[in-house]
Amino acid sequence: PDGHTLMMGITANIAINPALYAKLPYDPSRDFAPVTLIAKAPYLMVVTPTLPVKSVHDFIVFAKSRPGQVNYASTGSGSAGHLTAELFASMAGVKLVHIPYKTSAAHMVDMISGQVQVMFSGIVSAQPPIQSGKLRAIGITGAQRSPLMPQLPTVSESGVRGFEVVGWYGVFVPAGTPHAIVAKLNAEIVRILKLPEVGERLASEGAELSGNTPEEFAGYIKTEQAKWAKVVRISGARVH
Repeated sequence: PDGHTLMMGITANIAINPALYAKLPYDPSRDFAPVTLIAKAPYLMVVTPTLPVKSVHDFIVFAKSRPGQVNYASTGSGSAGHLTAELFASMAGVKLVHIPYKTSAAHMVDMISGQVQVMFSGIVSAQPPIQSGKLRAIGITGAQRSPLMPQLPTVSESGVRGFEVVGWYGVFVPAGTPHAIVAKLNAEIVRILKLPEVGERLASEGAELSGNTPEEFAGYIKTEQAKWAKVVRISGARVH
Protein backbone atom coordinates (compact mmCIF):
# COMPACT_ATOMS: atom_id res chain seq x y z
CA PRO A 1 0.00 0.00 0.00
CA ASP A 2 2.53 2.59 -1.13
CA GLY A 3 0.83 4.11 -4.17
CA HIS A 4 2.81 2.06 -6.69
CA THR A 5 0.25 -0.73 -6.98
CA LEU A 6 -3.07 0.19 -8.56
CA MET A 7 -6.04 -1.80 -9.80
CA MET A 8 -8.77 -1.10 -12.30
CA GLY A 9 -11.96 -2.25 -10.63
CA ILE A 10 -15.13 -2.81 -12.62
CA THR A 11 -18.82 -3.37 -11.94
CA ALA A 12 -18.40 -7.16 -11.86
CA ASN A 13 -15.50 -7.61 -9.45
CA ILE A 14 -16.46 -4.80 -7.08
CA ALA A 15 -20.28 -4.52 -7.13
CA ILE A 16 -21.67 -7.84 -8.41
CA ASN A 17 -19.31 -10.59 -7.25
CA PRO A 18 -19.81 -10.06 -3.49
CA ALA A 19 -23.47 -11.06 -3.91
CA LEU A 20 -22.93 -13.59 -6.69
CA TYR A 21 -20.19 -15.75 -5.16
CA ALA A 22 -20.71 -17.78 -2.02
CA LYS A 23 -17.07 -17.14 -1.11
CA LEU A 24 -14.60 -14.64 -2.54
CA PRO A 25 -10.85 -14.49 -1.85
CA TYR A 26 -11.21 -10.74 -1.37
CA ASP A 27 -13.56 -8.21 0.19
CA PRO A 28 -13.97 -5.10 -1.99
CA SER A 29 -14.89 -2.91 0.96
CA ARG A 30 -12.13 -4.14 3.25
CA ASP A 31 -9.21 -4.84 0.91
CA PHE A 32 -9.29 -1.90 -1.50
CA ALA A 33 -9.39 1.88 -1.20
CA PRO A 34 -11.22 3.76 -3.98
CA VAL A 35 -9.30 6.50 -5.79
CA THR A 36 -11.68 7.71 -8.50
CA LEU A 37 -14.36 6.56 -10.89
CA ILE A 38 -12.93 6.73 -14.41
CA ALA A 39 -15.97 6.28 -16.64
CA LYS A 40 -19.39 4.72 -17.11
CA ALA A 41 -20.59 2.96 -20.24
CA PRO A 42 -24.24 2.06 -20.87
CA TYR A 43 -25.48 -1.03 -22.67
CA LEU A 44 -27.74 -1.31 -25.68
CA MET A 45 -30.99 -3.26 -25.61
CA VAL A 46 -30.87 -5.13 -28.89
CA VAL A 47 -33.41 -7.39 -30.62
CA THR A 48 -33.30 -9.62 -33.67
CA PRO A 49 -34.87 -7.88 -36.70
CA THR A 50 -37.35 -10.76 -37.06
CA LEU A 51 -39.02 -9.59 -33.86
CA PRO A 52 -41.99 -7.30 -34.69
CA VAL A 53 -40.97 -4.54 -32.25
CA LYS A 54 -39.46 -1.10 -32.88
CA SER A 55 -39.26 0.22 -29.30
CA VAL A 56 -38.92 -0.84 -25.67
CA HIS A 57 -42.65 -0.24 -25.24
CA ASP A 58 -43.38 -2.53 -28.21
CA PHE A 59 -41.12 -5.18 -26.73
CA ILE A 60 -42.83 -5.09 -23.34
CA VAL A 61 -46.26 -5.46 -24.97
CA PHE A 62 -44.93 -8.32 -27.10
CA ALA A 63 -43.29 -10.12 -24.15
CA LYS A 64 -46.33 -9.72 -21.89
CA SER A 65 -48.47 -11.41 -24.55
CA ARG A 66 -46.01 -14.34 -24.64
CA PRO A 67 -44.87 -14.99 -21.05
CA GLY A 68 -41.94 -17.40 -20.95
CA GLN A 69 -41.65 -17.55 -24.74
CA VAL A 70 -39.11 -14.78 -25.35
CA ASN A 71 -35.45 -15.75 -24.95
CA TYR A 72 -32.57 -13.47 -24.01
CA ALA A 73 -28.88 -14.15 -24.49
CA SER A 74 -25.97 -13.54 -22.15
CA THR A 75 -22.39 -14.69 -21.68
CA GLY A 76 -23.36 -16.77 -18.65
CA SER A 77 -25.07 -16.83 -15.28
CA GLY A 78 -24.18 -13.77 -13.25
CA SER A 79 -22.80 -11.85 -16.23
CA ALA A 80 -23.71 -8.21 -16.79
CA GLY A 81 -25.99 -9.19 -19.66
CA HIS A 82 -27.80 -11.75 -17.52
CA LEU A 83 -28.36 -9.50 -14.53
CA THR A 84 -29.27 -6.46 -16.62
CA ALA A 85 -31.97 -8.51 -18.36
CA GLU A 86 -33.25 -9.80 -15.02
CA LEU A 87 -33.48 -6.26 -13.65
CA PHE A 88 -35.30 -5.17 -16.80
CA ALA A 89 -37.74 -8.09 -16.60
CA SER A 90 -38.53 -7.40 -12.94
CA MET A 91 -39.08 -3.67 -13.49
CA ALA A 92 -41.03 -4.10 -16.74
CA GLY A 93 -43.17 -6.96 -15.41
CA VAL A 94 -42.28 -9.46 -18.13
CA LYS A 95 -41.20 -13.11 -18.02
CA LEU A 96 -38.11 -13.84 -20.14
CA VAL A 97 -36.10 -17.04 -20.57
CA HIS A 98 -32.34 -16.91 -20.01
CA ILE A 99 -30.12 -18.59 -22.62
CA PRO A 100 -26.49 -18.45 -21.39
CA TYR A 101 -23.58 -18.74 -23.83
CA LYS A 102 -19.88 -19.27 -23.26
CA THR A 103 -18.79 -16.44 -25.55
CA SER A 104 -20.22 -13.19 -26.87
CA ALA A 105 -19.45 -14.34 -30.43
CA ALA A 106 -21.69 -17.38 -30.01
CA HIS A 107 -24.70 -15.47 -28.75
CA MET A 108 -24.19 -12.77 -31.39
CA VAL A 109 -24.52 -15.45 -34.11
CA ASP A 110 -27.74 -16.80 -32.58
CA MET A 111 -29.13 -13.29 -32.12
CA ILE A 112 -28.57 -12.50 -35.78
CA SER A 113 -30.17 -15.80 -36.85
CA GLY A 114 -33.15 -15.25 -34.52
CA GLN A 115 -32.51 -18.23 -32.24
CA VAL A 116 -32.67 -15.78 -29.32
CA GLN A 117 -34.65 -12.57 -29.46
CA VAL A 118 -33.07 -9.98 -27.17
CA MET A 119 -29.87 -9.14 -25.32
CA PHE A 120 -28.09 -6.29 -23.56
CA SER A 121 -24.76 -5.57 -25.21
CA GLY A 122 -21.92 -3.10 -25.12
CA ILE A 123 -22.16 -0.31 -27.69
CA VAL A 124 -18.86 -1.08 -29.44
CA SER A 125 -19.54 -4.79 -30.05
CA ALA A 126 -23.16 -4.27 -31.12
CA GLN A 127 -22.69 -1.35 -33.49
CA PRO A 128 -21.42 -3.26 -36.59
CA PRO A 129 -24.41 -5.66 -36.80
CA ILE A 130 -26.78 -2.79 -35.96
CA GLN A 131 -25.35 -0.63 -38.74
CA SER A 132 -25.61 -3.52 -41.21
CA GLY A 133 -29.24 -4.15 -40.26
CA LYS A 134 -28.57 -7.58 -38.77
CA LEU A 135 -29.68 -6.40 -35.32
CA ARG A 136 -31.99 -3.64 -34.10
CA ALA A 137 -31.25 -1.39 -31.10
CA ILE A 138 -34.40 -0.32 -29.26
CA GLY A 139 -33.04 1.33 -26.12
CA ILE A 140 -29.97 2.36 -24.16
CA THR A 141 -29.57 1.63 -20.45
CA GLY A 142 -27.91 4.84 -19.27
CA ALA A 143 -29.59 7.76 -17.54
CA GLN A 144 -29.35 9.81 -20.72
CA ARG A 145 -29.01 9.20 -24.43
CA SER A 146 -25.59 8.49 -25.91
CA PRO A 147 -23.93 11.06 -28.20
CA LEU A 148 -22.96 8.10 -30.38
CA MET A 149 -26.63 7.20 -30.95
CA PRO A 150 -28.62 10.34 -30.02
CA GLN A 151 -31.76 9.11 -31.78
CA LEU A 152 -31.96 6.06 -29.50
CA PRO A 153 -34.13 6.66 -26.38
CA THR A 154 -33.18 5.39 -22.95
CA VAL A 155 -35.01 2.41 -21.49
CA SER A 156 -36.21 4.69 -18.69
CA GLU A 157 -37.80 7.25 -21.00
CA SER A 158 -39.37 4.40 -22.97
CA GLY A 159 -41.58 3.32 -20.10
CA VAL A 160 -39.40 1.54 -17.52
CA ARG A 161 -39.00 4.55 -15.25
CA GLY A 162 -35.85 4.62 -13.16
CA PHE A 163 -34.12 1.84 -15.08
CA GLU A 164 -30.40 2.59 -15.31
CA VAL A 165 -27.53 0.17 -15.79
CA VAL A 166 -23.97 1.04 -16.74
CA GLY A 167 -20.71 -0.78 -16.75
CA TRP A 168 -18.24 1.30 -14.78
CA TYR A 169 -14.48 1.42 -14.32
CA GLY A 170 -12.49 2.92 -11.49
CA VAL A 171 -9.06 3.01 -9.92
CA PHE A 172 -8.31 1.39 -6.55
CA VAL A 173 -5.28 0.97 -4.34
CA PRO A 174 -4.68 -1.54 -1.53
CA ALA A 175 -6.35 -0.68 1.77
CA GLY A 176 -3.97 1.11 4.07
CA THR A 177 -2.45 3.32 1.39
CA PRO A 178 -1.79 6.69 3.07
CA HIS A 179 -4.47 9.31 2.51
CA ALA A 180 -1.96 11.80 1.09
CA ILE A 181 -0.97 9.31 -1.61
CA VAL A 182 -4.60 8.55 -2.45
CA ALA A 183 -5.27 12.29 -2.74
CA LYS A 184 -2.26 12.77 -5.03
CA LEU A 185 -3.30 9.87 -7.28
CA ASN A 186 -6.84 11.21 -7.41
CA ALA A 187 -5.71 14.69 -8.43
CA GLU A 188 -3.41 13.39 -11.18
CA ILE A 189 -5.88 10.90 -12.63
CA VAL A 190 -8.67 13.49 -12.68
CA ARG A 191 -6.30 15.93 -14.41
CA ILE A 192 -5.50 13.32 -17.07
CA LEU A 193 -9.18 12.53 -17.61
CA LYS A 194 -9.75 16.19 -18.49
CA LEU A 195 -7.22 16.05 -21.35
CA PRO A 196 -9.12 16.41 -24.66
CA GLU A 197 -7.53 13.35 -26.27
CA VAL A 198 -8.51 11.12 -23.33
CA GLY A 199 -12.10 12.34 -23.34
CA GLU A 200 -12.37 11.92 -27.10
CA ARG A 201 -11.01 8.37 -27.01
CA LEU A 202 -13.36 7.22 -24.26
CA ALA A 203 -16.34 9.02 -25.81
CA SER A 204 -15.67 7.24 -29.11
CA GLU A 205 -16.34 3.97 -27.29
CA GLY A 206 -19.57 5.18 -25.74
CA ALA A 207 -18.12 5.96 -22.30
CA GLU A 208 -19.03 8.91 -20.11
CA LEU A 209 -16.10 10.37 -18.17
CA SER A 210 -16.32 10.78 -14.43
CA GLY A 211 -13.32 11.70 -12.28
CA ASN A 212 -14.84 12.12 -8.81
CA THR A 213 -13.39 12.18 -5.30
CA PRO A 214 -12.52 9.02 -3.34
CA GLU A 215 -15.42 9.74 -1.00
CA GLU A 216 -17.89 10.15 -3.86
CA PHE A 217 -16.62 6.97 -5.49
CA ALA A 218 -17.00 5.06 -2.22
CA GLY A 219 -20.62 6.21 -1.93
CA TYR A 220 -21.33 5.21 -5.52
CA ILE A 221 -19.88 1.73 -4.88
CA LYS A 222 -22.17 1.19 -1.88
CA THR A 223 -25.20 2.13 -3.98
CA GLU A 224 -24.13 -0.20 -6.78
CA GLN A 225 -23.45 -3.11 -4.41
CA ALA A 226 -26.92 -2.76 -2.88
CA LYS A 227 -28.57 -2.60 -6.31
CA TRP A 228 -26.81 -5.66 -7.69
CA ALA A 229 -27.30 -7.69 -4.52
CA LYS A 230 -31.04 -7.23 -5.01
CA VAL A 231 -30.83 -8.24 -8.68
CA VAL A 232 -28.79 -11.35 -7.84
CA ARG A 233 -31.49 -12.37 -5.34
CA ILE A 234 -34.22 -11.82 -7.94
CA SER A 235 -32.37 -13.81 -10.59
CA GLY A 236 -31.43 -16.69 -8.31
CA ALA A 237 -27.91 -16.63 -9.78
CA ARG A 238 -25.20 -18.09 -7.58
CA VAL A 239 -21.64 -19.22 -8.16
CA HIS A 240 -20.01 -21.57 -5.65
